[in-house]
Amino acid sequence: MNTTRIEGRCVWLREAIQPGECDEPKLQGEHKADVCIVGGGLAGLWAAIEIKTRDPSCDVVIVEADICGG
Repeated sequence: MNTTRIEGRCVWLREAIQPGECDEPKLQGEHKADVCIVGGGLAGLWAAIEIKTRDPSCDVVIVEADICGG
């Protein structure tokens, strides 16, 4: 299992990542959602929050290659 790298991250991410915390497994197979946001940076995260605020029943998925908020 791949572990999240703490080195080289900004200060707040180094504090947020727990020692020994592991990355989620890679996405495999088919998944369905009402909205798919590609990129878990600040814009992607805020877009997901705004969509859920406007329609809480909307199924929102964020696809991020590295770490959300990174």
